[in-house]
Amino acid sequence: MAQLDVKLISGTDGFTNAELNAAAVKTDSKKKVSVGSTTATLNISDLTTAKNVDLKKTMDAADASGTNATFSALIAPQQLKQIVITINGNNYTLNKELTMTANQKFSLEVTVSRTPLGFSAAVTNWTEASMTEGGVVVDP
Repeated sequence: MAQLDVKLISGTDGFTNAELNAAAVKTDSKKKVSVGSTTATLNISDLTTAKNVDLKKTMDAADASGTNATFSALIAPQQLKQIVITINGNNYTLNKELTMTANQKFSLEVTVSRTPLGFSAAVTNWTEASMTEGGVVVDP
């Protein structure tokens, strides 16, 4: 398994801590993980259709301590196609292929700002690749 951490950072004209803390983050997965019924083994199998995996909020954004809203999930090794961030009921999709490798922790920082078009994001500090700018598609 691999761990995926996504930190939401408020940029200029950004979202409030409360909005980031109430956000939802998910990714697509084409793997199913199940636990063996008689043994303590993990079984990983392919899915024909990708399913959403919700990342769990593990840390609230807080100005006093300088922390960011952080969301995490354990992901089966695979190639992910996108990360969807939902803020104030609007979905924002980061279309990036991310290779999740077993026994690795991947941290992704996403700076989110309000713009006249609604949202912009810059992706930095990716632990496995040098990604500096994220293309964002606003779902209708």
